[in-house]
Amino acid sequence: MPQEDTNVGLGISLMHQLLPLILLAFWRILLPRQHRDSLLTLCLLLTSLLGPCSAAAHPQLNITIDGDITESQRQNVRSFLSLARVADNEHLSETMLKRLYGKAAKEAAKALEPFGYYAPTITLSKNRSPQGIWQVNLTLQTGEPVIISEIDITLSGEGRDDTLLRAAIQEFPL
Repeated sequence: MPQEDTNVGLGISLMHQLLPLILLAFWRILLPRQHRDSLLTLCLLLTSLLGPCSAAAHPQLNITIDGDITESQRQNVRSFLSLARVADNEHLSETMLKRLYGKAAKEAAKALEPFGYYAPTITLSKNRSPQGIWQVNLTLQTGEPVIISEIDITLSGEGRDDTLLRAAIQEFPL
């Protein structure tokens, strides 16, 4: 597994925040007093524009879900993952990522239960690119589904002689 570089994202983010301030300090020394106000306005504008643009241009998290699952199962797993819900959050901290990554296997297993899979094998991996983008991979092996083939319904108490309840039991598909 590639070694995770935890400082790259912070460096890029910090650079985008500090660049206008560094320019301001540098040019304040060199510029005459009458041009300083317009430079301050320009630096504030750059700070507000660079922050959101850099976060929007580079998502912080990509999630891949594969294995022996159908597309509807894959969509259900994605909808259950807390990681997927915050994937577009521009302020996803490493601490938050690790916490949600720790919950991902349980959430993925829970997402497969409506399909009859109660004991899947789930393999997780994560790594961080040099650009600061996290890649999380989930590989799911569903195993054998639980299939109900027969059901025995017995009425007791006051309802045992109710004709409507008896008819509903007779028409039950299993």
